[in-house]
Amino acid sequence: MKNILTGAALLLASSSAFAGLIQTSDEFGTQGSATDVNITNLSETLSVSGFDATLGALSSVTINLFGQIDSEGSIENNDTSAARAALQVLLSQDWSVTTSYGAQYNFASAFTPIWSGESSAQGTFTLGQGDVFSYDATSGEMSRSLTFTGNDLSIFTAGNNIDFTFSTDILNNFRNESQGAVNNFTNINTTGSWGKVDVSYNYTSAVTTVSEPGTIAILALGLVGFAAAKRKKSA
Repeated sequence: MKNILTGAALLLASSSAFAGLIQTSDEFGTQGSATDVNITNLSETLSVSGFDATLGALSSVTINLFGQIDSEGSIENNDTSAARAALQVLLSQDWSVTTSYGAQYNFASAFTPIWSGESSAQGTFTLGQGDVFSYDATSGEMSRSLTFTGNDLSIFTAGNNIDFTFSTDILNNFRNESQGAVNNFTNINTTGSWGKVDVSYNYTSAVTTVSEPGTIAILALGLVGFAAAKRKKSA
């Protein structure tokens, strides 16, 4: 009888832990573009949905932040003397991501060089009058990966969206030189930024399976028959 009752319990209802994963993301700009989102006084906010607690118990959260700066332009020598063009692109403030839960994460600090280039080595002058030095600069993709567990998970279960504000600016340090007495250059530059946030919610959910009515009926008949046989034997 013990085995039959155990089987009945398993048929009537069983429960198991289900591991789930939900991923959400948001981004601004176009990766690799120097013109889509201008970097001047950059302040771009991305927003992702918090975790839906009705799905189950949140076990961990992984956030991946991405950013890239791209700059393009030209330097033209307007002087009759030979010249050289040189440029260094630096951050004029921290390249950071500030969140709605009060944390700040940096890709790089203020005055970090993003890129540098020159038309010729220092001390050599190869640009004639009207010659142009063109450049296409990039920081490359920057990233930060963050993992949250335990008490920190309450940030994501409050029912609110999670905001991520990307901010920075750049400084173009032109170091052009001419063999003549006067430096006369035309500097053209445009710089853009791209950013993205990926959020992964890992959770577990209890899944309960109830037996079909037909299975329950057959099991019930079996139990009734067993009880009747036991009464007859006793009589």
